[in-house]
Amino acid sequence: MKTGVENLRRQSGMGLIELMVSLLIGSILMVGAITIFIKSKDTYRLNETMGRIQENARLALSMLGPDLRLTSFWGRGSDAGVIVGGARANEAIPAGMAIAGSCRPNWAIDVAFPIEGSNNNFPYAGCVPFGNGAQPGADVLVTRHASSIPQTFATAGRVQVFSTRTAGRLFADGVPPIGLPGTSRIADMIAHAYYVSQDSGPGPAPFGSGVGLPSLRRKALVPGMLVQDEEVSPGIEDFQVQFGVDTTPIGSPLRGSVNRWVNPGNPIIDPLSAGFDPNAKIVAVKVWILVRADRPEPGFTNITNYAYADKNVTFNDNFRRLLVSETYQLRNTWLN
Repeated sequence: MKTGVENLRRQSGMGLIELMVSLLIGSILMVGAITIFIKSKDTYRLNETMGRIQENARLALSMLGPDLRLTSFWGRGSDAGVIVGGARANEAIPAGMAIAGSCRPNWAIDVAFPIEGSNNNFPYAGCVPFGNGAQPGADVLVTRHASSIPQTFATAGRVQVFSTRTAGRLFADGVPPIGLPGTSRIADMIAHAYYVSQDSGPGPAPFGSGVGLPSLRRKALVPGMLVQDEEVSPGIEDFQVQFGVDTTPIGSPLRGSVNRWVNPGNPIIDPLSAGFDPNAKIVAVKVWILVRADRPEPGFTNITNYAYADKNVTFNDNFRRLLVSETYQLRNTWLN
């Protein structure tokens, strides 16, 4: 029969080998747990970054889409040729239509040219880009139309469009032409110039300032006869545009479809250019948006090649990016 002393001796502890095996197993489990934690953290960070990039892309497209679809909408009609009171860049500013901060003479009231743009540069001296200036190599897109929301009353100090089925006029003195109820309409004039700034407003950029985080912005005609700078979406590093043009002769039964894509500023769509084609009509717009993360990602190197519009670029940095594109049919220009 074994005594209690003998039992205690047999249970006095573990040997060195057992201890080393226990430490080895514990170390393996600890390394596995740490590895899983790090990978989970990296996955969370990646998902968060891509989610923010996709959100910024959706925000930009959601602002551009409705604006482009309304291009050349003038209330009761879509024919810019019947709208009077506007003026081209090379014409005198109409009385009462002087606008502070206008990007160029008659920029906001150039109804004869409801859509235009600039290829790979910010061409305006009259309105200063936000922050440290416009992003080099990015396009500018300009849209002009009447608001889709009619106004019950005219407002002095705001450019508005009075329209009927066959005529229209811009005015800003609060006194519209006389029209018959139900056959005339008053709406605010909308003019936007989309561009990319090197900076954004306060946000998640380094030091929380927005400096160094590019953004899609726009110059907008606002009440008070002013042009105001507005942020559309942060994180937009590049913005490219091409116009779908129908060059089929006017009156041809084949007219009504895109047969050529051109960059903004192409002479065939510029009435002020010697190379202007009177048959050319912009009937569609394709946009590309290159969205960049708000901060570099340690351990990640972006060497992706991005080919779009007239750009072909390759980066070698630590920023994740997403290239998105969308094509818009210009409903109102197709009708003319």
